[in-house]
Amino acid sequence: MTAHVPTLTATAGARLAPGVYFNLPDHRYHADPALGSGDIRDLKTCAMYYWQHSAMNPLRDADSDTPDLLFGRALHKIVLEGRAAFEQTYAVTPSAADFPGALDTAADLTRELKALKDAGAPIARTTGKKEDLVALLKAAKPDAVILDEVLAKHAADCAQRGAVTLKREVYERVIAAAAHIAGNPRIAAAFQAGRPEVTVIWELDGVPCKARLDYIRLGKPASGRLTAAVTDLKSFSNSRGIAPERAIALAVAEYRLDMQAAHYMDGLRRLPAMIKAGQVTGAEGIDPRWLQALASLEADDFLFYWAFFQKDAPGVTMLRQAAPRLIKTGLRDVQSAYQTYRDNLAAFGTNWRFVDPMADASLDVGDMPRWLADAA
Repeated sequence: MTAHVPTLTATAGARLAPGVYFNLPDHRYHADPALGSGDIRDLKTCAMYYWQHSAMNPLRDADSDTPDLLFGRALHKIVLEGRAAFEQTYAVTPSAADFPGALDTAADLTRELKALKDAGAPIARTTGKKEDLVALLKAAKPDAVILDEVLAKHAADCAQRGAVTLKREVYERVIAAAAHIAGNPRIAAAFQAGRPEVTVIWELDGVPCKARLDYIRLGKPASGRLTAAVTDLKSFSNSRGIAPERAIALAVAEYRLDMQAAHYMDGLRRLPAMIKAGQVTGAEGIDPRWLQALASLEADDFLFYWAFFQKDAPGVTMLRQAAPRLIKTGLRDVQSAYQTYRDNLAAFGTNWRFVDPMADASLDVGDMPRWLADAA
């Protein structure tokens, strides 16, 4: 029997109905209060870590872009959707160096006005406020290139089409990283002939869940059985300079990517039933035969992969499958996180409180780092 779990409708954004969503805007996915893989990881570590940034907390900090997040989203766009989609969404922030000869400073304008005056143009004066100098110059030379006007037009164009501007060095890093990733034939194939950014929304015993699949494609491995492979693009660092295979394993353990894979697989295995029930949104333009093939799969026909690239050495790229045993290990902690969510929501509603799991415990030498324990 399932215990009653309060809903979040009073505190959270609009919930998406259970189903499969194609072409769902990124901001709409993140606005949904259902549990994503990051939420699951936080719940397993400490329930209050989840609550602090959840829709239940009225004082949560607003989401903000970090350089890493901005780079990651841009890289996902170009790898998963292609160069054209990337250039439609992102643009280089222009600088003076991009427009040689453009007039920037008041000194530039004065110099140009003096040159025109010396050539016989009726220039009343050549000094003054910058905006006045611009007006004088445009009156005398309408085709003069003013850097401020060029930058303002670029900003207006970007705003009109909803483009995000990137510093040139970031833009070029994204292009270079995408080229390295595409240069790995196994990874390149994993991001072809399928669908990017597929969203799955489901509910499990009162727990609202969501997953954003980077890329899903149908294929037939050596067994000849039809399968659906989901590939998630992930970066990793290797500051210690160890073998990349070992660095990847450490990243999976540190960031609990096994839990991410297990959570995603929980949603993936519900895809066929959702498609058969017509719980599909945004599928216009998708071949119905592709959807029918996806709906024909069994739970064991879904495979999960990570496409890894090393941030501090982007030429290092590897495709690795999450083995069933690793997913099973992650699933135990995912289920534990689900239960933590249920327990806290049932006990506190949406105003969670920290409950010390070891209220009467003391700290001893054995709890300390080894260097301190050895010195005791």
